[in-house]
Amino acid sequence: MKLFQAVVAFTLAALLVVASGCSPSPTESVSRTPKPAATPTVSTPPTKDELLEQAQGVYRQIRAQTVRLQRAGGADSLPPELLHLVTGELESNLTAIFRHWKEAQIVSLGPDAEVVWIRPHDKVRDGSLVALGVCTDASKTRVRHGDGSVTTGGPVVNYYYFKYFDGVLKGFASGSDDVEGC
Repeated sequence: MKLFQAVVAFTLAALLVVASGCSPSPTESVSRTPKPAATPTVSTPPTKDELLEQAQGVYRQIRAQTVRLQRAGGADSLPPELLHLVTGELESNLTAIFRHWKEAQIVSLGPDAEVVWIRPHDKVRDGSLVALGVCTDASKTRVRHGDGSVTTGGPVVNYYYFKYFDGVLKGFASGSDDVEGC
């Protein structure tokens, strides 16, 4: 889209020069060799498989950052490395979760929840281009709470919805379901 806008802007500028009747002044040399015009390339939209692959890569980066925050016991705000991967509702939810972890002094003691499977999710949400279902099992993951108690998690399926923001595929919404197992 940006390439198209640049081509349109260039074309409009060229038309304005021609329409205004600009011509070289008599003292200017007219024998300049014109430079060949660059041929604009049109990128094809990614295939569904390519989108799924990109979304899985973004998810893995989101997971790596959230695991760090869990081990650190939360944070007042999301780190820049995570902010460039998420936006919208997902950003708000993650910010609230990790603020709560920090305030409540919750820390993941490990081992990290196991990703059992990642699958395409066929639901569309708010114009998402691609969605993933991810089943993780945290039944062995120990979490220490501020009062000193230690609990373990369980299996959960999280749904992540992705679309492009300023040319970058980002997670922007999520949901989850508790499940008996992955």
